Amino acid sequence: MNNLQKIGGVAALINAAAYIIGFGMVFTLLAPIMDAQPEQYLAFLADNQALLYVWHLIIYIVAGVFMVPLVLAMHERLRSHAPALSQIALAMGLIWSGLVIA
Repeated sequence: MNNLQKIGGVAALINAAAYIIGFGMVFTLLAPIMDAQPEQYLAFLADNQALLYVWHLIIYIVAGVFMVPLVLAMHERLRSHAPALSQIALAMGLIWSGLVIA
């Protein structure tokens, strides 16, 4: 196993942890805004800006950044078995990572 494969494995674990933490935050800390009226929603947003900043950082930036080495490692691992499909998956994965970060 080469270095990129190890980095990809660590990136996969970090990506999974980011999504687990992010969804955990949605269903616990951010749950009050799910059934809120517009004025309650805006008040919650105003009162919890730091929490929402951290949530966006985890669910979008961290997950998107660590998706890049994950996609590259997957491409390296699969390109000998399915070269064309692996290149398509690489392109789609990098595009998706860019969209998540943006």
